[in-house]
Amino acid sequence: MPETHEPADHQSPPASRRSPWISRILLLGILGAIGFGIWNSQQQTAIQQCQAALAAGDVDQARSILTKHLTTHPEDQEARMLLALSYRESDPLEAIEIWSQVPENADEYLIAQRFIAEAGFKAFNSVAAEEALETILEQDPQDFASQLTLAELYFRDRAFQLALPEVRKVISLDPDRVKSYHLLAETLAGLNRESEMVAPLQRALELDPDNYMTRSSLAYALKMSGELDEAEEHARWCLEETPTDVEVRAILAQVLRQSNRLDEAKSEVEQILQASPNHFDANLLKGELLLFERKPKEAYEVLNPLYLHYPNDRRLIAPLLKAAAMSGRTQEAARLQEALLRAIPEKE
Repeated sequence: MPETHEPADHQSPPASRRSPWISRILLLGILGAIGFGIWNSQQQTAIQQCQAALAAGDVDQARSILTKHLTTHPEDQEARMLLALSYRESDPLEAIEIWSQVPENADEYLIAQRFIAEAGFKAFNSVAAEEALETILEQDPQDFASQLTLAELYFRDRAFQLALPEVRKVISLDPDRVKSYHLLAETLAGLNRESEMVAPLQRALELDPDNYMTRSSLAYALKMSGELDEAEEHARWCLEETPTDVEVRAILAQVLRQSNRLDEAKSEVEQILQASPNHFDANLLKGELLLFERKPKEAYEVLNPLYLHYPNDRRLIAPLLKAAAMSGRTQEAARLQEALLRAIPEKE
């Protein structure tokens, strides 16, 4: 893919659905996160002390007051929520632990789950985030923010097989959101199903014909599907918009090589290497073009330095092996043959 998946344009993950808690947060503002509602008369003393501590900027004292209050009022889930919120930015894992103590029968339970999902996502605590998101979606399967966050969570963790059905659910909830089709295409790419990327990207193009990411991704997907003329069309559209995009130019160079327009491909490669001398795909293609011109020594000199950084990349090992063999490096060729066999997955 020419570029990686962009963060979703929804606000903070599922907790972005504003609740009375957010209004309370804005009122008092422990780090912009804590606020208080109406408490009963038995709670007023503790809360007043907490407010005084906050006014003095003593967050630790405020937390101490809330913690002590909860030892005598463990059923006070509102106080528990506020204590967790005080850790929301400074110690999200502690916040998650406190929110997790809100029981299922409490009115605050789903709100706590939303905050757990948000904190877990941001803190890369995928287990906590996943469990909370699944809980939310069991209660409300139409919750778009939670559904999107679950899909993005799996994608971020490279669990593409799990991500795929969740991304499809995201699209079913909002069929006109272009970024969801990008996410679907990238998930398919993660599963090595590049030919299936074309359909969702074409739908994205229908929704927004001038979307650069859609066009650049389509250039890649169409190249992988062997639809070279269309791939070239989208790549050149992108380069008219952004001539300095070396990733798209690399796609164009590969398309030209596959079309046997070798001189044009070579020209594009040289442009890339002028801007980015260490560009992997451009150097790889340069080596392949040199092999085609029967210049194995020159090809070896181009490809061998890449091998130091990418020793398990089959795309590199195969032409480097050929260059070594054709240039008389017999022992090196034998070593590369073994490396190529090791790089092939067992299922293949």
